[in-house]
This record gives sequence, C-alpha cells and structure tokens, in this order.
Amino acid sequence: MTLQTNKGPLLGDVMTSNPIGIESHSSLIAALELMRQHDIHHLVVMDGQGPSANPESIISSSDILKVTQLGGHTLDDCELNVADICTGKAYIADSKDPLHVSLQAMADSHGGTIIVLTEGALAGILTPGDACRLLSTYLFNTASH
Repeated sequence: MTLQTNKGPLLGDVMTSNPIGIESHSSLIAALELMRQHDIHHLVVMDGQGPSANPESIISSSDILKVTQLGGHTLDDCELNVADICTGKAYIADSKDPLHVSLQAMADSHGGTIIVLTEGALAGILTPGDACRLLSTYLFNTASH
C-alpha cells in the first residue's frame, strides 16, 4: 500500500478493490452463497446488471443473519430479497477523496461501509474492519518510531 504523503492518504489508497456486486432483487440465499464463494462479508447492492448498473447500498452477512434470526426464519423459508433488508442509500465517495473525510463520514453514519467509485465506476469499498486495520497499522508504526 502506497500512501500519498503531501495531504494524507486518499480513499483509493486503502480501499478493498474489486468488490462483488449483487442485484437488489436477488434472494438472501444467493447473497450468502456469493459471499461464501468469494470468502467475503459485504456485497455492493446494484440497481441492475451490466455496465449501466449503479451501486445503491451494501448488504453484509450479519445483516442477513440478523433479519432471519429476528424474524424467526431459516434461510430456506425466508422469502425476502436483498432490497427488502437494505437500509437505504450507502455513502458513496470517490477514490481520490481524502481518507480523513471518508473516515469522518463513516463515523458520522455510525460505521457504515463506504462504496468507492473511480471516474463514476465501482472501484472498491471501505468497511469498518478496513478502517480498524488501517488505524492498527498506523498506531503500530507510530509506536515503533
């Protein structure tokens, strides 16, 4: 990871690249299966498919498990789809945005995942876990000097 030093790192310097997307009308079972296939916990919810699709929100494995457990459902009998449990529009930022601005937005929204675009196209995400790893690395490097 190379960080820009003159004004601090940019969001694109630390994001998780190449996120996996899922259409909003997909089933929760399909979402969890996609997460398992790629060994990830977050999917970008898209308003369609193909190059004209736009990111709308984020769904996480914990979102799905909470909804099914609170509703007393198993995934096999759950008829909800991804759009049914998305909480609304995600915070969307540009990969060239200063990292500190995006982290402040994440804190203000109580820790939501940020969708990152480069020239209008989906490029990455920044999860709360990514932010914690970044802080941990910073603190370790600061303490080592």
